[in-house]
Parts: sequence; C-alpha cells; structure tokens
Amino acid sequence: MTKISILYPNAKGTRFDFAYYLEKHMPLAIRLMGEAPGYQGVSVERGVAGGAPGSDPEYAAMCHFLFDSAQDFAAAFAVHGRN
Repeated sequence: MTKISILYPNAKGTRFDFAYYLEKHMPLAIRLMGEAPGYQGVSVERGVAGGAPGSDPEYAAMCHFLFDSAQDFAAAFAVHGRN
C-alpha cells in the first residue's frame, strides 16, 4: 500500500477554508479518485498546534490518499487530477 500525502502550509497572512475543503472539495475528490483501481481510502487532518507550546501549526491541513501503489495513484490523478 502507498500513502500519498498533500500538505497545505499554514503561512502567515493566508486563510485555509477548512469547512469548504471538507464539505465541497473532498467529497468531489473521493467520488473521482474512489472510482480508480487501487484506491483504498483517504483521511484528512487539521493542524491545531505547532511543536512548541503556543505555536501555530506548520500545516493548516493534510490529506492522505491510500492506493495499492504509486502507479495506481498516478493513473487516477492523470485522469481526474485536473477536474
């Protein structure tokens, strides 16, 4: 099994719309990528804190797609990654 991780940096002065990401973007991604051979699942994590006490998280969010192989992910992304 292969995990493909997509990291969204938490840069000062930027805004990551986590509600939109969970309610709109991810259902579409799951519908499209979930049809592909080798798809095993997906998880999403939200950054809540950095390593040092009181610090901001380095990433606003992380998405982890699980596929049987990197080739299966690449094939699925080639078909659906630009939709």
